[in-house]
Amino acid sequence: MLTKTILAITSLATAAFAAPLEARSSPPSGYGTITPSALYVYDVSTGAIGPQTTTAKVEKNRNIHEKTTLMTFTYPTESTNKKCALYFYYDSVSWSGTDKLAIYSSLNPAPGQTSGWGPGNQRNNQLGIWKKPSSSPSWADWEATYGGLSGAQDCKPGVTEAFEIVGQGDETWISYENAVGGVRILYW
Repeated sequence: MLTKTILAITSLATAAFAAPLEARSSPPSGYGTITPSALYVYDVSTGAIGPQTTTAKVEKNRNIHEKTTLMTFTYPTESTNKKCALYFYYDSVSWSGTDKLAIYSSLNPAPGQTSGWGPGNQRNNQLGIWKKPSSSPSWADWEATYGGLSGAQDCKPGVTEAFEIVGQGDETWISYENAVGGVRILYW
């Protein structure tokens, strides 16, 4: 009897540890949405920042200047005493090449259109990697998370934060209209 019990417990424990972790793909119910208040396309090779735009763009290929999108968010007062996290809404998004997109925190919001932004582009910590969902519309799954807003954090009403989305792998092309899809901070 004891042997059967030990075998049953061992079997259950092995199955639990071997099961893959589910990536968060859908937000919690009753969430609010914070969209970027500003988007700028950044040329990694020249350091130039284009004019403020409504279209996010990420381009990565060995034969072109790599482009990323810099974005600014401001937490509204409605997020007081709530939790916040980053999500990527995949709707009307043009996405080809590598099926992965990294997001980084930024030390400062983009200063606006400029021919160069030193030092570097203010890229800070990598927060995670999203993978392209298999259908649209849907929320992108996290392939990897590295802290910060890749998981639920206390919201910061009135605070402005900046982020950058960057292509992963050798070839990535992503484009979307900010009004329809893309990076969001959700609060609940």
